[in-house]
Amino acid sequence: MSYAIETYDLAYRVGKHFEIRELDNFCRKLQAKGFYVTQMPRMMPWGWRHAYLNDPDGHELSLYWAGEIRMKKTMMKVARAIEKAPRAQSGSEVHR
Repeated sequence: MSYAIETYDLAYRVGKHFEIRELDNFCRKLQAKGFYVTQMPRMMPWGWRHAYLNDPDGHELSLYWAGEIRMKKTMMKVARAIEKAPRAQSGSEVHR
């Protein structure tokens, strides 16, 4: 199994991120062992698969798989670039 760990603490909220290659299978194994997964793996707008559960103290654990998209521009970056790009006006637009 391949994984990476990231940690953050914002305003006393602690979160842990674990990158897991076979995320869906891993979540099914957790459920089989009695863990409650609050969100089963699903594709997020930025192109990564995420699942969530809480540790016994109520801290959110984020399980994800970024895959090869990690090394490419994310969908969010592309969306921001499109938003900032000047819009071409077609000759058929009516100007008032």
